[in-house]
Amino acid sequence: MVFFILFQGCIFSFLLFCYFFLILHCLFIMSVVIYGRNFCPYCHAAVSLCHQEGISYEYRCADSGTQAEKELLELSEKYNHFTIPLIMEGDRFIGGYDDFREKYKNKGL
Repeated sequence: MVFFILFQGCIFSFLLFCYFFLILHCLFIMSVVIYGRNFCPYCHAAVSLCHQEGISYEYRCADSGTQAEKELLELSEKYNHFTIPLIMEGDRFIGGYDDFREKYKNKGL
């Protein structure tokens, strides 16, 4: 009986640890947002890097006439970055594909 109570305590502690880890993960690990266009090989390379390395991301296709295109133009002006992809992590500007790859290599994400 004592063993069973200790075993339940261990399971509860483990589940509590997992719950807090999940909360911290959601609070501190921002998702990457990639603004790009369908014809852009660097946009596709950024998406591939996310897939390969398990980085959470959202791809916003900024082809002509889309809401994402308007967002891309606003962000381009704000950050003085006029090439695609334009990559953000939460509210933080990362840059283009080369900046993103370099940041990931240095474990900055």
